[in-house]
Amino acid sequence: MKFLKPVLIILGVLIALTLVLGLIQPTHFSYEKTKLIEAPRQVVFEQVNNLKNWENWGPWDDYDSTMQVTYGEVYEGVGGSYSWTGDPQTSGSGSITLNHSSPDSLCFDLDFDGEGGGLGWFKLEDADGSGTNTTWGMSFDVPYPFNAFTIFSQGSMEKNIMDMFELGLSNMKEYCENNTTGGSLDVQEIDFPGKTYLAIRKVVNFTDGNAISEFLGQSFGAIMQAMGPAGVQMSGHPTGLYYSYDEETGNTDMAAAVPVENGANVSGNGIQVVEIPAGKALLIEYYGDYNGVGAAHEAMDAYIAKNGLTQGTPVIEEYVTDPGQEPDTSKWLTRVYYPIAQ
Repeated sequence: MKFLKPVLIILGVLIALTLVLGLIQPTHFSYEKTKLIEAPRQVVFEQVNNLKNWENWGPWDDYDSTMQVTYGEVYEGVGGSYSWTGDPQTSGSGSITLNHSSPDSLCFDLDFDGEGGGLGWFKLEDADGSGTNTTWGMSFDVPYPFNAFTIFSQGSMEKNIMDMFELGLSNMKEYCENNTTGGSLDVQEIDFPGKTYLAIRKVVNFTDGNAISEFLGQSFGAIMQAMGPAGVQMSGHPTGLYYSYDEETGNTDMAAAVPVENGANVSGNGIQVVEIPAGKALLIEYYGDYNGVGAAHEAMDAYIAKNGLTQGTPVIEEYVTDPGQEPDTSKWLTRVYYPIAQ
């Protein structure tokens, strides 16, 4: 049994060394990287706030081509989630859940199956001129005394994470600068002709990423269904009317509206007739996925401020292209109108 004595001594030394290294090594690790993306902040925000948009720039395919992603019922805004499975030696498996979403920051919980969790984030700051300083970060804890073992892998771990950030941010920069919109954001000063709408109005919380689209879809359907028996004809494109948009509360007072020649015979189900009078207005013809239309609103805000104008209400989004007929999102046309108070 004499051979046990040196084994026990070595084991004791290793345990003592682990305990000492654990006191020296940090238990909390945090990394982040920033890149300038020459696109409006809202454009970048739409890429990070909608988890399906991560497919446009995510770096993971470069590390693991076998990775499979499954989206939750909600995939945009707070509560949005997805899970993934992949090669155990590279991407492993786990899940992401968004826990905070605002126009200048996004946070998400990370859960790595069998390896613990962490926190990820994006920070978006307006840069001088046109652009967004975009920061991608991640942090996690390794409890004592297991943190001692990070002394052997800390350098390579940091390099792998920072390389991932660099590749992802570079991909996002290329996508946002080249593909978010298929047309310019030139502002036109026009004479709005005035229109009559059948509308359903509601305060919608837009921090739930699908809330606005779901409200619009359900309301357009209800309005169209009521128009048929009343013999009322549609005279334009489905439209969103936005009376307020409060980023602090996450609420928008809005209406789903269908333009008609005369909607006086339609009532019930919350449907009302809304008259938008003729007057001066600004127009941007935005081409691209609806998720990027915030860039048009930012361009409007900048134009109004630069020219000392006063914005009226409501802001109008006219959805010209039917996505069911045109699968190419770069060809989707949304006309964005801002009435100008005289």
